Amino acid sequence: MSECERCGEDATREWDHGYDYAFWTRQPRRVPVCDECYQWYDNREPPDPDGEAFRGGEAAAYRAERMAEWQRLK
Repeated sequence: MSECERCGEDATREWDHGYDYAFWTRQPRRVPVCDECYQWYDNREPPDPDGEAFRGGEAAAYRAERMAEWQRLK
């Protein structure tokens, strides 16, 4: 039995990072993982390229603040 790539426990499943990950990192596409680490991979958020998390209401609030700021400048 193989080891989990993330924590070192006995691997029971396999996580598929996808073609792009394998192509750009030259790492294996599929890695052995345990059930707990599989859940961690499945539930994690992808990194935001600009460091900001604009989703749903946050984006609308940001836009409303900018609009109010622009109106004050007029």
